[in-house]
Amino acid sequence: MIHRESNQLFIGPYAIDDQRRVRTIPYTEAPGRYTGLARDLTNPKQDLLLATMEEGFYRLNTQSLKTTQLYPDGNVKQPKKDDVANNHANTLLPGAHGKGLYSGQGVMVYSNNGEPGPLALKQFDVEAGVLAEWNGKDWTVVRRNQFVEVTGPGGIYGNQNPQTDPIWATGWDHKSVLLGVRGNGKWTFFRLPKASHAYDGAHGWNTEWPGFAMLVKRVSLII
Repeated sequence: MIHRESNQLFIGPYAIDDQRRVRTIPYTEAPGRYTGLARDLTNPKQDLLLATMEEGFYRLNTQSLKTTQLYPDGNVKQPKKDDVANNHANTLLPGAHGKGLYSGQGVMVYSNNGEPGPLALKQFDVEAGVLAEWNGKDWTVVRRNQFVEVTGPGGIYGNQNPQTDPIWATGWDHKSVLLGVRGNGKWTFFRLPKASHAYDGAHGWNTEWPGFAMLVKRVSLII
């Protein structure tokens, strides 16, 4: 994410300023597998929201890099034996394997693309994943399907008009591609043809990051 006000690029635990100086968020202060950054709901000029794959959430000060824990990471509460262990059944939200994060219209939107438990490893058409939103106090489950990317017209800068700009979420089930659009505080979903079964698998360990190569290209052009 590029934070215009502080003129910094944030990627994973790193903050890079316009002079190419790199600072690191200490893992001991904000543990977890980082998966998304979004502009803060109340103080976006100063703070960002940081999410992990196991539903850890932090508020990040863009100047000091100090973090405030909002929700603890699941791997901290219940450490995995190894990285190929089954997904955690976290208590905060249904589903597992967090992916996208974005903010606007007074909420932070978070997605995950998997489901815990042995059934998800064997059967592809079971209930899996979630699209959820947080208003700064309470969580709401928007839809129980597998979702990956959450973004808007502002892209990696965040929406320029957060109260009115749309938020988009891409996902799927075993039948279709799903496109979610949040406008005027309401979600609308569209079904699109599914051209590949590469994503089938309720566990979420499939082709997860189709936009990674494009992200690297965009970041390299910025830096």
